[in-house]
Amino acid sequence: MKRSQVILLIIVGGLSLWLGLWLSRDKAPAPIPENISSTLLPQGRLLPEFHLVNQENQPFSRDDLVGKWSFLFFGYTHCPDVCPAALTTMQWAWQILGNNKTHQNIPRQMVFISVDPRRDTPEVMKSYVKYFDPSFIGLTGELPEIDALTRNLGILYAYTPEGKDGKNYSVSHSGQILLIDPKANLRAVFSPPHEVDKIVGNFISIVDYVKE
Repeated sequence: MKRSQVILLIIVGGLSLWLGLWLSRDKAPAPIPENISSTLLPQGRLLPEFHLVNQENQPFSRDDLVGKWSFLFFGYTHCPDVCPAALTTMQWAWQILGNNKTHQNIPRQMVFISVDPRRDTPEVMKSYVKYFDPSFIGLTGELPEIDALTRNLGILYAYTPEGKDGKNYSVSHSGQILLIDPKANLRAVFSPPHEVDKIVGNFISIVDYVKE
């Protein structure tokens, strides 16, 4: 083999190796925007499978989170303060996002999940969520399904001493709003107290961050 051919093979081999390393390199993560005040999971964490029903008594599972940005909040319809306050905040956030020309077309949904399925039937959930916004989704279902989902997401709740056997019991529960990305990954946690401007601003920044 001629010397020129050997040199050519070395050059071609080196270029091939460089190209392979360049294509297989790990993409450096984008820096987290400084204006995000929520707890952000840069890589996201896939939600477990779950099977609940919505306010129309239709099945709702993890697949129904795919393709949209989803805000999740766990509570119950007899809640005297935390739940109506959180949903009112999201009601205002929905209106602001709907008027944002840059981000108004981002597929999104607000999902309110009951931790009191004994009283929160689909009919009750339907009446409750539509008071805040007709597009809001209310979920209920079997308690073991709700327990499995809340444990995975770090959501805590507990019944008062009279528990589920009474009629006027209350339920203590976490107040976080969770943000799920279009691949059904947990992406961010908004801790109370909830402020409309912060939720809107953080949401827009997170959507832009994930696109990078």
